Amino acid sequence: MRRVGRRWARILVWAVALIATAPLACRRTTAGDRPTDAAPARGGIPCGPNAFTEEGLDQVRMAWYGKLVPDAYAEVGLRNPAWDDAARRLVEQHGAFLRAKDEADKKRLLDLVQPAIAARCEDPLVLYLIGLAFAVNDRPVEAEPYLLRSVEGFGKTPYPRCVALLAPLRLVRVCLAQAGDKARKSTRWVDVAVAWIGEASAERVFADKEQRVLWEQFDGHEALDCRMKAVAEAIRSQPNADPWLREMATGSAGIEAAWQARGGGWADTVTDEGWKTFARELRGAYGHLVEAWKLHPDYPEAPTELIRVAMGGEAGRGETPRLWFDRAVAGQFDYWPAYSALLMALLPRWGGSHDAMYQFGLECLATKRFDTVVPEVLFTAVWEMSEGDGATDIWTQADVYDNLRTLYEGILADPTCVGTRRDTVTTAYAAVAWRCGEFQDARRLLDQLGNRGDSSVVQKMFRVPLVRVRHEVYKATGGSPTPAASPAAGP
Repeated sequence: MRRVGRRWARILVWAVALIATAPLACRRTTAGDRPTDAAPARGGIPCGPNAFTEEGLDQVRMAWYGKLVPDAYAEVGLRNPAWDDAARRLVEQHGAFLRAKDEADKKRLLDLVQPAIAARCEDPLVLYLIGLAFAVNDRPVEAEPYLLRSVEGFGKTPYPRCVALLAPLRLVRVCLAQAGDKARKSTRWVDVAVAWIGEASAERVFADKEQRVLWEQFDGHEALDCRMKAVAEAIRSQPNADPWLREMATGSAGIEAAWQARGGGWADTVTDEGWKTFARELRGAYGHLVEAWKLHPDYPEAPTELIRVAMGGEAGRGETPRLWFDRAVAGQFDYWPAYSALLMALLPRWGGSHDAMYQFGLECLATKRFDTVVPEVLFTAVWEMSEGDGATDIWTQADVYDNLRTLYEGILADPTCVGTRRDTVTTAYAAVAWRCGEFQDARRLLDQLGNRGDSSVVQKMFRVPLVRVRHEVYKATGGSPTPAASPAAGP
């Protein structure tokens, strides 16, 4: 429910591959043949007040772009009396694009770009911001021409590639959203993005954690699906490339190559050569990712990738998924991809168990850091057991609802839970109460929501409309919805 790293999408892709494999034995071993570490670490998850979190990374992100973008425009931006004022004002407000999280924020971006549109500005950075405003408001047809002109303009001007690469990446996403011929032609812009990523890796000396800001722009991006080898080659082609970015890209490319060789089918469908290539690529990835971790042990990305290597049985002796998870969250306490990766490692098909998943969820709840996504791992664990692994009775087992209630009450009590987010959380809470058969609690929450319930939340969680939840809850508890709740039948 909060902003999370883009790597979550890649972890979900990994999860699909897991489901397709049974019995899971990446090297034709049984679960008992490889080390597992299902039990939580005795020391617990480091969650003290000084733990680095997504909020800290967001400050790095805002500071980096806050200087990089306006400085780039001031130094190399195109000038014309007809658009200078409008362009400058838009660039000065570029932070609004980084902060836009909800629909109202995104719609305000359309108002911000109107003066630059009216002035017919042709600066590539300004064109990118205009295209971005349309793109984030799900208007890809209108976004495309601005992004296309932006990419062409960046190619003709000395804008830093750290800025310029955002345009082809967004253009590919916009083309894919339109499907058909547009999607097929997007390969051209993927090639541009790959080349500019390589150049960006070498064009500056990065301050602490700034490499992470650049990395997140392309890691897990759908435009680069199965293209990490090309990204790694582009970065390695630069003599002055940042070493952490080089090692991360090379290691990630190795993991990608391992699974391409193995395929996503059942274990008995993998050829001997497929197994050999799988093991060889994972071993190569291990070396590069360990080097990345040594370069910046306070960055969580490399240890998170190493959870996946350990799951494949190619980490160092005694190096379990839990070991690399602990190292990841030591760098960033609430780095969501690390939590999702460990949950996958704890699945029964990987030598774990549902109890281990649930206990891990309780460990995350025990941090009481409701200002972060970490306690929400409990819900994810329960959901994965039920929806992903078929253990649908988990919702009605003793203490499960009590712990989930503690989760949602904790989130609602946190000072950060305000505005529309509060309604979103309350909707999720009501849906969980319904799923657990706690209809009185569900009714209380639905009555509180009135007509502010978010049907999309329930649809994403349980693939049912909010109107069905309301109907079943009010039928079970008797009577009709309260007057305030009546308009909320909704879709």
